[in-house]
Amino acid sequence: MKIDLNKIKEYDYSDTSTARELIYMLTEELQKTYKLQDDLIEAITKKANFLDDIEKMHDFRILTKKQFLQSYSYLTEQEYDNTAKAVA
Repeated sequence: MKIDLNKIKEYDYSDTSTARELIYMLTEELQKTYKLQDDLIEAITKKANFLDDIEKMHDFRILTKKQFLQSYSYLTEQEYDNTAKAVA
């Protein structure tokens, strides 16, 4: 459902049923947006690696997987595995 954000300004919010309906519609749209965001992050992460990062690649070669992921806690195991697959 496409919500016209300009029309939202015109709603009579003294009518609680109208306000409730609008809240439900906005909540559904927000849930769709969150799902899309999660799907995009997952798609990007599935292909992400750090082959172009010299420092990480140096550490990649000398640290165990566990040590590496602890050192770079913002990286995912998927990114590590993608890199390992690319250098194999």
